[in-house]
Amino acid sequence: MKTIIHYIVTGSVSFTFSSLVYLFFSELGIFPNMSNQMMLNVLYITIAILVLIYATNLLPIENSITIYALELLSVITVLISSSFFFALYPFDIQYLLPILLIGVMTYIIVIVVFFIGNQTSAKRINSLIKKRNEVQKDD
Repeated sequence: MKTIIHYIVTGSVSFTFSSLVYLFFSELGIFPNMSNQMMLNVLYITIAILVLIYATNLLPIENSITIYALELLSVITVLISSSFFFALYPFDIQYLLPILLIGVMTYIIVIVVFFIGNQTSAKRINSLIKKRNEVQKDD
């Protein structure tokens, strides 16, 4: 259950950040206006990336750097293939480079958000353990 919640939160953060960045580039005139169909496309891309990252995490790899590299490769693969196969945006460096940049930025933001969340949880757990140990010492 914890894994499912992790992927739902990851997808939510990714979708929100990607949508906001797309909207920003849309307002600058770099991308077309954000339409309902484009929002659905961002959702489909987010889900496809999550599925590939999930599959990557099933591999028997212990090295964190290798896992992060494979996850980032999953992001790039989905973004390039969505351009090429589904014509979501022109397969041109003018569009592909900003899209890849958004994908990499989104991946980094998600990693940072979870890192901060894990650090906060660790501090809270350590604080509870410290308090419990202090109570046990007093007894």
